[in-house]
Amino acid sequence: MPFDYYRPKTRREALELLARQGFHALPLIVHPKPSDPRRMGADAFVDLGLLGLDYIRAVSDGSLHIGALATLQEMVDCPDLQRGARTLLSQAAALVAGPGIRNLSGLWGVILARRGPPEVLLALLALDAQIVLLGADEMQRMLPLSEFYAMGKNSIHKGEMVLEAFLPPTKTGCGWALERVARTPRDEAIVAVATVLEVERSKVARVSLALAGANPQPLRLSSVEKKLTGESFDAKTLQAAAEAVMEQAEPVGDFRGSAEYRRAMAGVFVCRALAQARERAMNPEMSG
Repeated sequence: MPFDYYRPKTRREALELLARQGFHALPLIVHPKPSDPRRMGADAFVDLGLLGLDYIRAVSDGSLHIGALATLQEMVDCPDLQRGARTLLSQAAALVAGPGIRNLSGLWGVILARRGPPEVLLALLALDAQIVLLGADEMQRMLPLSEFYAMGKNSIHKGEMVLEAFLPPTKTGCGWALERVARTPRDEAIVAVATVLEVERSKVARVSLALAGANPQPLRLSSVEKKLTGESFDAKTLQAAAEAVMEQAEPVGDFRGSAEYRRAMAGVFVCRALAQARERAMNPEMSG
């Protein structure tokens, strides 16, 4: 179906277009798996390319701000994403498609894709990312990424736009890991796990754990994180974590892997990711 095209020069103009009543306008966003805009049922598409949303900016307090249009390739190349636990995000972005798509698809496209490829979403979840939304009168509101997904289509109100992802400071010496299984190295992951881990006196001081492929959408494993916190880091603890993950998994089988396979691999890769993160936490030179 035909549609109009707009390229506003200011954020206010873009917000007015997106908020116009009786007019279905969508931001012109490239997903990691590009789709035909003619099938989206929009009256118009709003190109946000002139609004300066393609930044990745570190702040003196240790936080990091990633603009809605910062591309996946920029995440791969950014020096601020090649140090410590945030290396997780750079490595995750490098697994998405090829350079052509990575240079077109940005943060907003990844967030809207929701179901794949999952690695960048898992990295953002494990790094406690919060999504900053810009709405009427350029007022901002912030949602943890996990809450953003839990709200589904209601996460972005009409007339709002994604401004950026905010990553809080990470402690020096955190361990991190991204583990996945796929049919080929470049294929979409069947099951993937991302984690960020702090260890003190051989005990889990803090852990974030995110899983894709064994549930309807990528998610933080909050209940498993609580079980791990304060526990000694040993084989018994890892086994308990794997069992907890497999127990709460709700996998849906497809041509890439059966439900039974996905459930089993979730347990296996949670163990691998936690073990790898601990290794990095105990050996800072491995952290990137």
